[in-house]
Amino acid sequence: SATNGGCSVCGEGLCVTDFDAIFSSPGQPDTGCLALHHLGMNGDLTQTQCDTLAPIIDEFCSCKPSSSIPFPEYVPPTTPSPTVVSTAVFIPFGDDDGTGDDD
Repeated sequence: SATNGGCSVCGEGLCVTDFDAIFSSPGQPDTGCLALHHLGMNGDLTQTQCDTLAPIIDEFCSCKPSSSIPFPEYVPPTTPSPTVVSTAVFIPFGDDDGTGDDD
């Protein structure tokens, strides 16, 4: 159920059932249906935004009556840490001239 004045992006009494679907709208970033569901339910979207989305996301997010639909937890994507690449030069012990021998 909605908290903090939240709302259903599918409309009153309906919920997203295709959690992996992506909703695309011109001029807006692509957004997963599960993320939209949580944005609405947590109050991050206004009632007006939910009302506007409801008639257009049904085909993307498969909105169905909300009775007994279990929702997976939404974990926002994180920015991956940069990969650090290091290089090393191996010089054999005792090789002062870099030839690979101890002479």
